[in-house]
Amino acid sequence: MKIVRNVLLVGSALMAAGPALAESRSYVVSNFTLASYSTDGDCSKGINPSVDAQNDLNLLALGYTKEEVEKFNNAGQGGGAGQILINRAKVGGKNVSSWVNPASAPDPKLNAVDGKYAFGFNLDGRGADSPNGFEEPFTKEKGINNQLFRAMGCFTVFRGDEKVKPTAWFSAWDIIRPGMPAWLMTFEGADLSKDGDIKIVFDRALEHAERDAKSEVLRDMTFRLDPNPRAHIELKGRIKDGKIELVEHGEVRAVFGEEMLFPELLLKNTHLRLTMQKDGSLAGYIGGYQPWKDTYSSSWYANGGSDQVGLYYLLRAAADANPDPKTGLNRDISTAYTLEAVPAFTVPLNKNKIANR
Repeated sequence: MKIVRNVLLVGSALMAAGPALAESRSYVVSNFTLASYSTDGDCSKGINPSVDAQNDLNLLALGYTKEEVEKFNNAGQGGGAGQILINRAKVGGKNVSSWVNPASAPDPKLNAVDGKYAFGFNLDGRGADSPNGFEEPFTKEKGINNQLFRAMGCFTVFRGDEKVKPTAWFSAWDIIRPGMPAWLMTFEGADLSKDGDIKIVFDRALEHAERDAKSEVLRDMTFRLDPNPRAHIELKGRIKDGKIELVEHGEVRAVFGEEMLFPELLLKNTHLRLTMQKDGSLAGYIGGYQPWKDTYSSSWYANGGSDQVGLYYLLRAAADANPDPKTGLNRDISTAYTLEAVPAFTVPLNKNKIANR
């Protein structure tokens, strides 16, 4: 059985080629959140109302009076407003679920980020000429594509910066992380302490991550690799100026197996930039183009502090890739997520059967 992390692996092909050794290090993802860089004034039309305030506005838009809205609020959850709001979409003249049929519900016309800065990557390769491109706040790189932040960044619960993670994302990830299969990364190269070409491998574990005494992800756990090929991706990467990057921008599919955040995360044209921290952990960003309806369908947003229908219209308007040949509407949206990881060990699934005793 091969155990991987910070060990030297010698294969026959490498031995035949010369004295070079291949080094491999594995990590488990410890934090994964929307890459937000919120600043004063980046929502020039205002921060979007809270869910309760927006619910009142939605009821007024449906024709209810202020007095009727107040009665709904005084009656609490049993007052009937909840079902009215959920079923405010109309199909064939009948009221239906607005969560399932958001395009058939009135657009509340919520605000999107129109500020200058965002974290992420220049995914379309157009640099300063990239439509709707942001500027990276620290490197000053132009043409950063992160339309997911543009669509979601004016909701209070999705606002954050390089030090503060968005409340809704951080809370959801913290809740589901102990119960979902761990997300693993392995880096393989001749010498991972130097710049050079490497292989970057993404896997899903059969186990979930455990917590340490500080409620952080426990370091140096051993994980068995899920043999499902859908959960295994290998891409070419490099270490440059001490940072880990992807040079092969293929698809990454993270099969979380957790409905609350993502049943799975599909990124196209995936970019990655990670920096080794002093304690041996990794921190940085992963991004790419993601089907925006996958983001919308994550059920936790409905209770995460945003109006579900309003979020649908924001995401649809912000989508910037993969146009539908029939409608012309873009089906993918540029994204960036903060990603942190701590050292781990990985082993292949042992398929040997143990005899009953």
